Amino acid sequence: PIFLILLFAVFEFGHFWQVTETAKHAAMDAVALAARNQNAGMGTTHLLNRLTQAQLTPAGPTGVTSSPDGSSYTAQVSVNFQPYFGGISI
Repeated sequence: PIFLILLFAVFEFGHFWQVTETAKHAAMDAVALAARNQNAGMGTTHLLNRLTQAQLTPAGPTGVTSSPDGSSYTAQVSVNFQPYFGGISI
């Protein structure tokens, strides 16, 4: 039984890591796109599309914003992580 529990724990951790990395890379791509085009709305659309393609559901405010002078862009991502034994938000 202990081996089986450890096996499922490793599997769940791998799934958690994949979701976290997918959200992180989607945010980085969206910020890069927004900065290239100087358009935060385009970045937000790209971010939401990437999350949808990865079958991740936003759990809160998710999008790309720019500084008042437009010199920097920031992405905020919050997705629902659905493990096989319940659901938590990361």
